[in-house]
Amino acid sequence: MASGEDVGPVGPYQYSSLPLNHIRLLQLEPSSDPSSLLRCTLSDFDLQSSDIPYDALSYVWGPPVFDHDLYLGDKAQLKITPSLHGALKRLRRDSQPRRIWADAVCINQASDEEKRVQIPLMRSVYPGADTVFVWLGGSDQAASALHRLGLRVRRLAVPDSGLQESEIVLAREIVDEILRLPWFKRRWVIQEVVLNANVLFCAGTAAELNWTKLGTSVTRCYPDAVSRLGYDGTMVHESHSGPQEEVNRADGDRIYALTGLANDVSIRTDNDAPFVPHGQQSQIALRVSYDQSTESAYIKFAEDLISSGRVPWLLE
Repeated sequence: MASGEDVGPVGPYQYSSLPLNHIRLLQLEPSSDPSSLLRCTLSDFDLQSSDIPYDALSYVWGPPVFDHDLYLGDKAQLKITPSLHGALKRLRRDSQPRRIWADAVCINQASDEEKRVQIPLMRSVYPGADTVFVWLGGSDQAASALHRLGLRVRRLAVPDSGLQESEIVLAREIVDEILRLPWFKRRWVIQEVVLNANVLFCAGTAAELNWTKLGTSVTRCYPDAVSRLGYDGTMVHESHSGPQEEVNRADGDRIYALTGLANDVSIRTDNDAPFVPHGQQSQIALRVSYDQSTESAYIKFAEDLISSGRVPWLLE
């Protein structure tokens, strides 16, 4: 405890149940001391009627090592991963609180029932955020790459800026270095950033670059960026040979995550009522359930596709 703060006896935070269509938001208390403890409060808000401004966090959970503390009030704490701890430290303001949605804390990860209800709401949580902060990590490598690309992005954005081929090659190496970071291999990135116009990538203590500038850089370095940034591209490529990418996320979540872009898929949170965002009508209903196996989730989804007449799509 580098800050030397006096912390009295605390116990694990006890979640209370959420009303229908409500989410929790974490209010991160300010501090100008980077070494001070992370302190916050958790409050629930009506997602449909509340106009409370908030930001959302997109990050890699990392290994399931919960060795950092997040203090809620004076008597409770949550154990969090180093990755989340680093992200919250970076986003903490010096003098003003910041309201954030971060899935590992704002959803009770010990409750499959709550996750079943909250996951369909994520397609509204991220588009509704003022800013989606993408945490690429606190490593010197990530911070350096983001900073170096930021220094070059203005010239990369101008088609006739007189860039030499050697400059393009160097910029391409930096882009590749960024796209190899773990965040770009997450299957959840689609619904977390694509539906929000204000996305900011952060790394280290100060490096940052917005989504538009990153996209411009990739497009300039790779003229075929449509395939590179698309479903089969580097930015959403899933590595099957690496370590487990997330903790507490079932393999069935692959389907649940990708429905964030689908306007013809509704999500059922129970046996009867589907959740249909933005008043859309849909032909496929996907039920979120942590009681079924991954195999059952895929089979049920395939059955729904067949019954909706999507057999050619399924066989592609």
